[in-house]
Amino acid sequence: MTDRHLSNPNSHRFILIAIFLILGMASMFFRPLYAAELNGSLSSEMYFWEAGDSSHIRPYESIRADLIAWRPEPYRQLSFHTYLRWTTDLSDKFATDPQTYIYDSYLRLAGYPSGSNIYLGRQFVYSAAGSAFIDGLRFKYNVSRAFKFDMYGGSNVSGTEPEKVQSLSDNAVAGMRLSYILGRSNVFGLNWMMRRSDGSIAYHRVGFDLNSGGRAWNMYNRVSYNAANLRLAEFLSRVSWTRSKWYISGEFNWREPSVPGNTLFTLVEFNRYKQIRLELNRALWQHLRLVTRFNYDFFTEEDSWNASLGLNGGIWSLSWRHKTGYGGDNDGLVGFTNIRLYPTLELYASANFSRYRVQDMQEELSDSYMTTLGIQKNFGKSTTVRAEGQYLRNAVRNDDTRFYFRFVKGFSFASHGEDGE
Repeated sequence: MTDRHLSNPNSHRFILIAIFLILGMASMFFRPLYAAELNGSLSSEMYFWEAGDSSHIRPYESIRADLIAWRPEPYRQLSFHTYLRWTTDLSDKFATDPQTYIYDSYLRLAGYPSGSNIYLGRQFVYSAAGSAFIDGLRFKYNVSRAFKFDMYGGSNVSGTEPEKVQSLSDNAVAGMRLSYILGRSNVFGLNWMMRRSDGSIAYHRVGFDLNSGGRAWNMYNRVSYNAANLRLAEFLSRVSWTRSKWYISGEFNWREPSVPGNTLFTLVEFNRYKQIRLELNRALWQHLRLVTRFNYDFFTEEDSWNASLGLNGGIWSLSWRHKTGYGGDNDGLVGFTNIRLYPTLELYASANFSRYRVQDMQEELSDSYMTTLGIQKNFGKSTTVRAEGQYLRNAVRNDDTRFYFRFVKGFSFASHGEDGE
């Protein structure tokens, strides 16, 4: 489970009812005066697989909805946004089933005051200082073309009790970003984020970032300071260059492990994470490109590196991947293709064949095979049906066959108010 979603077997019905009530009441309330729009999609998925002696059938039901309830002017509006997903296991329930995942559920007021956006509700916030999933308020304001202001605050959402809004004193989240455009293509930002957990500070970062670019190049640099433990937390530098048929990029990342500042793990001696990444792409002929990647990770006792070399033809790709060092060895061949049989019918397939070793004491390499074959049919612009078969075999799983089905239906409704908009 990640911080961005929630799961609780007792709260999913309440959440579903509340969201649909908000959608309905908002559209009814604002309809007499202004045009209202409701756009989104409903999807149903079914996943079949076996694990050991048990078979599993897991359905997924999800909804994305964007309701514009009030828009007196093009750049001023009140809207509601939500994305949620529900699932359970029909054959062998886990302790957490059924589960409801809530990714977004917030109101947005745009243009009051002019140049601003106000977000109220359950939302994901992100800046160069960090990220959080909160019940709270976010205020974004464009002071001028060059100067922008972003501030947010609320309580951190609990993954075990999502139906509760946690107290600000014990689980507060606050953050801010100030950005300024220097010249034509330089953006300088000041960032700050603080998170509390169980009554004490668990995360506290301050720092700055600079994004610079020209016609053919771009450079991004970021520095973060751990204000909770009084030490440098991260340094990131990334540069890319594009010219004619070439694309070259490189990155260096140095950071400390992501450990809450109010736990005993902060007292344990640790090593910083250090990584170098390089990428080189070149157009060879029409849609055919040569793609190469290289990553090098620095560890205390043994370093690790991985590389890939392949061709990308637009609707197909084929690459060789190699990894060695800390964490084991791996050599594999990866392929993918997507063939449009008709304007509304697509056939896709992927395969991954590799030999690997996860421990030095393992004398012989293990084989791994993974293949996918699927078909997708589009009915108009808003309806999609997909069927997919998966096969997996490795040292742990023997002849693992899975099936996946998905149905997506988009919807769009609009009503015109008395003003004729």
